[in-house]
Amino acid sequence: MRADAGLTHSQFLPYLLNRVVGQINAPMQRSLRRRGMTMTHWRVLGFLVERDGLIISELADRTVTDQATLSRALDRLEGRGMIRRVSSPLDSRQVQIHLCDAGRDEYRELRSIAAEIEAWAFRDMPEEHQRTLRECLGMLSASMVARPFEPGEPEGRPAVPAPHRDDGAAVAREVA
Repeated sequence: MRADAGLTHSQFLPYLLNRVVGQINAPMQRSLRRRGMTMTHWRVLGFLVERDGLIISELADRTVTDQATLSRALDRLEGRGMIRRVSSPLDSRQVQIHLCDAGRDEYRELRSIAAEIEAWAFRDMPEEHQRTLRECLGMLSASMVARPFEPGEPEGRPAVPAPHRDDGAAVAREVA
């Protein structure tokens, strides 16, 4: 759909997405506040559960947080014994973030709350629609990463097909 299609603000997809995310996040943020935590803390713990030892730039990217804000969040988590920082054995300029037992335990408790909130939020949506929504959001995110928006280029930078990988899947690369 083109930007000039006459949509009202309440029909604008980014607004609708933001509104729903806010409605889903509100009860999680209340739960986090009661524990002295933020959404950034929760995300850090979650991504470290998925892959321990991430470097700060990887965590910043995954948590969608600028490095200064992330650094303060890491200070707080480290002070509470939930994470520890370790110099990378491959590159001493990089610091890896590792999950401690306290952080893993906190994540498990928070994950249980998050699962309840997700079940509440999607209670009236059939499982098939939930799977479709996850797939669509994944496609949308991948598309925006592959073709970032550039002012004056409504379609973003064109993607050019790259050579096939060994598994036969096409890989797109950006045109500089």
